[in-house]
Amino acid sequence: MKRPTKFALELTFAVSAVVGLVLLSTGQLSAQQGDNAVYQTSTALAASPAFIDVTALKNGDICNTINSILTGPTYPATGAVIDARGFLPSGSNGFSGPQSCGSNPFSSVNKPSTVLLPASTLLLAVPWILPKNTRVVGEGPNTVLRACSTTGQQPCSSNFGGSDMIDMGSSSFCTSACSGISVEHLTLDGNGQNGIVVNGIVNQYAQEASFVNDVGMTNVLSTGISVVGPNANVPGATGSGPYSNISYGCPLSPFCPNSPSPVCVNITATTLGLHGITCVANSSPKQAQPAAAILLDANNNSIEDVHIEGFYDGVLIGSQGSAQGNVLINIYGGFGNGPLTNTVHVCKASTSTTNCPIHSGSVTDLVLLQIESVGDDGKNPPFYAASILDDLSATEPTNYIRANAYVGMYVIGNNNGETAEYSRFTTSPGTNFYNPNSLIGVPTWAIGSANNIHGTACNTSGSGTTPGTVYSSTNGVKGSNNTLFVCKGGIWQAVSM
Repeated sequence: MKRPTKFALELTFAVSAVVGLVLLSTGQLSAQQGDNAVYQTSTALAASPAFIDVTALKNGDICNTINSILTGPTYPATGAVIDARGFLPSGSNGFSGPQSCGSNPFSSVNKPSTVLLPASTLLLAVPWILPKNTRVVGEGPNTVLRACSTTGQQPCSSNFGGSDMIDMGSSSFCTSACSGISVEHLTLDGNGQNGIVVNGIVNQYAQEASFVNDVGMTNVLSTGISVVGPNANVPGATGSGPYSNISYGCPLSPFCPNSPSPVCVNITATTLGLHGITCVANSSPKQAQPAAAILLDANNNSIEDVHIEGFYDGVLIGSQGSAQGNVLINIYGGFGNGPLTNTVHVCKASTSTTNCPIHSGSVTDLVLLQIESVGDDGKNPPFYAASILDDLSATEPTNYIRANAYVGMYVIGNNNGETAEYSRFTTSPGTNFYNPNSLIGVPTWAIGSANNIHGTACNTSGSGTTPGTVYSSTNGVKGSNNTLFVCKGGIWQAVSM
């Protein structure tokens, strides 16, 4: 057997001596308190401010303690990780206990930080206003920020003091647009059961590298997430996002209010997208539903992987302003906690319809893919629902039905400033919703084996194919006129190739 070297024996003896001295002086190995220690030389350890344990520096409640660290004279200008995960109220057994938060932990802060919150319910007395380069990270759904109330199961000394629970930036923090603000892995409880009406997260200032991820919202009775475009007062949240893995619930008993109607997400800025969201409102076919889950009134956004229940409209497009160049993918309108009337509703600015007031603006260059509506899903009494309601052409491409209605693709182009109809195309042409007897629907592109339909009827009274629909024959012969047809003047016309 190989004998240990002299150096190895000396190193083993040195380590044993250090451990022995620690055990003799403390009686046990305790958890680290305060700043981390890092290796500096061969003989010394140095304190590191890069990772700060809040429990060793307690100064009042959790929010005041975080603020005292962030504004302290020794806090590094380059920022640090503020670990508050161990800051738990007594008797909570380390899990989900309520504790006071009487102030904004980021007040007067102008340095970067990443704040790790505990699995505890923080009772917010005032809004949190996040400065630039601030990351707030919870431990998942058990990290709860709750708007404070003097009543309820966990009362606090004062009611919540603001309309927004979290603001991403402010005019004092951001003289121009901010960057690097994010909120992750936590739950916002608006405490609407106690009559508090608040917004969840509002972004009017944070742009690049600013996002929201894995955030749940409950009892937020105004707007869950509001992403604001630039205007005369604020630089806006252009380029922020993505806003991903979001859940919103309005489980007030017996029903979520419809006046004023809560909103899951309101987008009036161009963002990196809204990806993965569930919006649920408790409602009933016999009770007026909240107006709309997602409001989209901005250009060049993507919204995908969405599940909505209980609202009148799922995604309402162009109800407040222009919405151009947007793409929606995999939008599902369910019937669980409540019915959904229209999975997607496209407004026409010059026409007033349900949830669509008259205003200046337009909806163009819109692509809708994989849009589905469940309808009443076999429930009684019957409830009729639609996948897409398009006010631009007064067309509802799937008709209101009681079973699943699915539209694979629906595209609205641009009318180029002309008075003619917008260009549009769909895989499910449907009928005119506002005039069910009208034959005017939306053209589609059909495929089949027939190659001798030239001159046959394509649009007859009471039924038929929408004018402008194209038919491709898979049995057409190259160089002939039996491959491509268009429905024109009520008959199929061959297109010369």
